[in-house]
Order: sequence, then structure tokens, then C-alpha cells
Amino acid sequence: MGCASEILACADLLANFDAQIPVTVELSEEISTATTAQRADVSRCTAAMRDISEAAEETATRARDEAGAARRLSATATSLDTTLSKFLLADDTMVEAVTARAREVERRFEAALGAGEITMEALFSADYRPIPGVAPAQFMTDFVPLTDRILPDLLEGVYALGDFLEYAVVINKDGFLPTHNKKFSNPPRLDDPVWNAANARNRRFFSDRVGLTAGRSTAPVLIQSYRRDMGGGKFVTMKDISAPITVRGRHWGGFRMGYKPAALKSALVRAA
Repeated sequence: MGCASEILACADLLANFDAQIPVTVELSEEISTATTAQRADVSRCTAAMRDISEAAEETATRARDEAGAARRLSATATSLDTTLSKFLLADDTMVEAVTARAREVERRFEAALGAGEITMEALFSADYRPIPGVAPAQFMTDFVPLTDRILPDLLEGVYALGDFLEYAVVINKDGFLPTHNKKFSNPPRLDDPVWNAANARNRRFFSDRVGLTAGRSTAPVLIQSYRRDMGGGKFVTMKDISAPITVRGRHWGGFRMGYKPAALKSALVRAA
């Protein structure tokens, strides 16, 4: 009886165990599925962390690069500002120089008029008389002797500003240039117009756009750029600055100063 009872109990236990097997299998599958899902989640988290780390490093690198670029840009801007300031300073100096010289020409013309050395009619004369046999053509008129006498020292004095200066002249409203710098006022060669074009530039008309505009402008200061014709197909790029000359309320012409931009740049670099 006791053995039978124990056998029956064991049978019941086995039956219960057998009944639990499907449940256990189902739980195992759920656990396996959950584990797989967790593993996938862990993989995604790991990948995400790696992406975040790389992004953080990239951001830090970009920040360093941008900081470096910002420093370089700032340095470049400072250098450009310094260079520009020098150019502006040079232009300011040229403006002051040409304005002061135009006022001095006015003073000298007024003094000559006051001393009876010339009349207003002669100073504003348009009676241009060709000088025979000269090419390019040169002319005489009533005020050339006066400008040749009272202006050369003023015209030559501009070279004290720097070796970038090429010329300083007066030009009237007709584009006539009576008196030039010494190096451009050589006696003309009767058989050499190419040499004359570069070396005998006084007593000539310069009726190009820049020349006429400089002579006729009444603006306080005028700055122009142009290709200066030196004859024989040779041209030189120039920057021209001028200021008007007025005598007794009447516009006579302008005072012109010219320089090569490249030469000015070199002078500024040397001064830096």
C-alpha cells in the first residue's frame, strides 16, 4: 500500500513535470527572443555611442580648425587693413600735396598779375602758335614765358614726396600743358618724333580724356587712372590726381600729379 502510494505520487509528479515542459519551452523561446532583441538594442546603443563619439571628435576638430581659420582670417584682415591704411594714407598725402600746389600756383599767378608781369587776357590766352618742324607738335602762347619762369621749382619739388612720383604739371582748360618737369622738357629733336613724345612733353596739347578732364574739372580733387602714351607704341599705366586752379574767380585749369601704382606699392612696402 505504501509502495503503491509512492508510485502514484511519482506518476503525478511526472505528469505535472511533463505538463510544464511546453511552458518552459515557451518561456525559453521568449527569453531567447528577448535576449536577441536586447543584443540588437545593445548593438544599436554601441553604434550610437560610437557615432556620438566620432561626431564629438569631428566637432572638436572642426572647432579647432575654425578657431585656426578665424585666427588666420583675423590676421589677414589686420594685414589688409594695415596695407589699405597705408594706401589711403598715401592718397590722403597726395590729395594734400596736389591741393596745396594748386593753391600755390594761384598765389603765383595772382602775384604776377598784381606786379603787372602779365594780364588776365594773356594768362587766359587761346592764341596757340605752332613751333615749326616739331613733332609731336609744340606751341607757344602768351603765358608760356611766365609759367616757364615761375613754376619749375614748384614742379620739381614734388619729387621730394617720394620716388613713386612721375610728373607734376599745370594744364589749362584746353588741355594745353605749357611747362613740364625738367626731365620731360628737353629740346625737341627735329627728326625724332618718338624720342620727342617721351622727352619733350612741354608746350603740347594733351587732349585725351584724362588730360581734358583734369584741366576742366572743378571738383576739389580728381583721381584718374590711364595708360600714358610715351610714343613709339609704349604705354605706362599711371594714376593721375589733380586739383583746379582758379584766378580771380575764373577757372584757369588744373594742377596734375602722376605716379605709377606699382611704384607706389613698392614704396609702401619699403616703408612698412
